Amino acid sequence: MMLRKSALQVICAVICFAALLFLIGCDDDDPVGPENTPTPTQTPTVTPTPQSSMWGFTSGRARVEVSNLTPDPIYEKESIFCLEHPTTGAWLNVRHRAGDKYQMKGALNRDYGCHGEVNYWDSQSAGNGIWLVEWEQQGLTTRTTITSPTGGTETVYMEGGAAAWRIVRHGSADVNIPAASPATVTILEVTGTPGDAIECNE
Repeated sequence: MMLRKSALQVICAVICFAALLFLIGCDDDDPVGPENTPTPTQTPTVTPTPQSSMWGFTSGRARVEVSNLTPDPIYEKESIFCLEHPTTGAWLNVRHRAGDKYQMKGALNRDYGCHGEVNYWDSQSAGNGIWLVEWEQQGLTTRTTITSPTGGTETVYMEGGAAAWRIVRHGSADVNIPAASPATVTILEVTGTPGDAIECNE
């Protein structure tokens, strides 16, 4: 009699459990229904702002790391690094000179129009480390200042247009002096105020 009662209890428990499973399966609350589905977050689409071919940084700064610079250039006037504008042809070379000096020279077009340079006798010490480049447009005058890791500072003024430097890179941007220093040059930063270059009117 006791065994029959235990078997009956087990059968009742199994029936109740099966009924419970059946009710859960028929539940109208769909856990993946619209009300429970998380709204996917939209990844914003980056739309580049159209730029004219004249765009550049009318004022800005760059940090350039130079290493493996030899005490003297292999070829006199070889360029350690340069600034340029690809549309107007504006360029500025940081030229390596004898005695581990550097000399800035540039122009606002490829034909040396609206040019400027530091006199050789005013050239400053170069060196390995972080170089700081700063420039600013004041009317039709572009002022560019470069400070070497040794603290030597040079400034070049080019009048008659706006350089709006866009590119800072290793080597020379002057097609007449293509020699590049064998130094290792790494561009760490280029930032500034976007604007348009102005063609040299010289």
